[in-house]
Amino acid sequence: MKVAVLLLALTCSLVNTKTLSKQDDNEVALTLNILHLNDIHAHFEEVNESTGRCHADQAEAGQCFGGMERIHTKVNEIRNITDFKNVILLNAGDYYQGTIWYTMFKYSVVVEFAEMLNYDAMALGNHEFDDGPEGLAPFVDSVSFDVLAANLEETSVKGELENVKKSKVQIMEDGTKIGIIGYVTTDTPQISKPGEFVKFVDEIDSIRAEAQRLRNEEQVEIIIALGHSGYELDQKMAAEIEELDVVVGGHSHTFLYTGDVLPSIEEPRGPYPTYVKQASGKVVPVVQAYCFSKYMGHITLNFNANGDLIQDVDGQGVSRADVILLDNSVEKSPEVGVRMQKYRDQLQEYYEVIGETTVNLEKNGLAESNIGNVLADSMVDIWQGQAEIGFINNGGIRANLIAGDITGEDVFNVLPFNNTVDRLTMTGSGLRGLLEEYIGNVCADQSCYPGTFLQMSGLKVLYKIYEDNVGQRIASIQVRCELNGWCDLEDDAKYFVAVPSFLSEGGSRTANFPQWSEGPPEVGPSDYVAFEAYVIKDSPIRTEIEGRITINYYPGENAPTV
Repeated sequence: MKVAVLLLALTCSLVNTKTLSKQDDNEVALTLNILHLNDIHAHFEEVNESTGRCHADQAEAGQCFGGMERIHTKVNEIRNITDFKNVILLNAGDYYQGTIWYTMFKYSVVVEFAEMLNYDAMALGNHEFDDGPEGLAPFVDSVSFDVLAANLEETSVKGELENVKKSKVQIMEDGTKIGIIGYVTTDTPQISKPGEFVKFVDEIDSIRAEAQRLRNEEQVEIIIALGHSGYELDQKMAAEIEELDVVVGGHSHTFLYTGDVLPSIEEPRGPYPTYVKQASGKVVPVVQAYCFSKYMGHITLNFNANGDLIQDVDGQGVSRADVILLDNSVEKSPEVGVRMQKYRDQLQEYYEVIGETTVNLEKNGLAESNIGNVLADSMVDIWQGQAEIGFINNGGIRANLIAGDITGEDVFNVLPFNNTVDRLTMTGSGLRGLLEEYIGNVCADQSCYPGTFLQMSGLKVLYKIYEDNVGQRIASIQVRCELNGWCDLEDDAKYFVAVPSFLSEGGSRTANFPQWSEGPPEVGPSDYVAFEAYVIKDSPIRTEIEGRITINYYPGENAPTV
């Protein structure tokens, strides 16, 4: 009888312990508010709806967004709301490069406005390396916040980037330790200029190793991955790295949103946040906030005493998930405005009108675009009859132009990288091989996001994309010939091709121009000079889609046999 009573007491004790533990698991021990930005790309000024230059009439009508003045206001507003506890501000990289502001003022202007925002941490993006380690080191050494990249390895004895850290441990008011681990895309050597002494190793392996170190050696309870490798990889790491609690990403300029009424013209690629379930059942939120300062993300996370998100994660563990459109309801910070004016005064000559366009000049995803046509034409044109074909990659086109005046600032915003327009000699078979290499990365069901899409001048190409015809996807390719006609490309003929120096030097993940060219490039004038000259000469610009690129997709089908 005594044994039975003892067993009953033990059973009740176990049941009570389990119940108590479950209650503890659902009790909020820490609330964390994460504000996050990514891919600002030196957009210190407000932008229009399509993230191009905000024209005066748009500003007057309240149709412009973002910019440092509004970010500063919104960040401070949220920090000062007493209901929002433990607010941290994170930047997921690519603060550099994208407008005349960076082209002219380099790292110094980024430092000034980053310091005004008082970030808690920033991950490196690939564009932070556009001026080499020597262009990045002064920024890292000057800012008061931590700059992170766990998968970066520097082999130079100079140690220019010795102040870049793998992670940061942030101790909250209640003593909770939060680990923030940085990462940057391993594609950086192909799409930027990190130099031979900076290596980028696998993101997932690096984050996992650092997360385990933080857990075991520093008793960190909550771990945030903060970085710049794109939405797809962010979801993969959220699924595979058991220690992660949230992923704050960038690089892919992804607009995530949950709701029936969209705040602006962007179509969401996924929900905000995107919930990723691990094999164990743990749910990890993944967030990103588009690009060019138009939006800021705000996610509120509730953790229990074990450092786990409260269940159910959607609604309990995550109690706030806002994608904040920084529109004219957000007042501009006068303090930031005063600082910005000293830079504006130095840019006056670039605010002058040099021409106009009667149509919106816009990118168009994996398709021909009229802005791509204009830019490729300008590169052929600057060679004054000494080039017949031109290419520019979509990634090199950094802004759209709305119908209206075009200024020097617009030219820099569209082409901010200071490329030269180089001339290559290529055979017809080389051109064919190059384009087959590119189009091989496109999927028949249009689910792939290839690293490069080439806009072109002087060519007309028809691609047919079947499931099984990689390497044989060009159905026809023609080159412009005399009297505005089109002639079939001749494999043995040689053609002069104008491209940005980024491409002529091999800076692309897929379209390797040096491999397919005959000899080294001839260096030409800057792309700014080329586009400016074209705008002045050809205004008003009326260029439309002209059928230069046609892509027919055949999902689920194999190519017909001949």
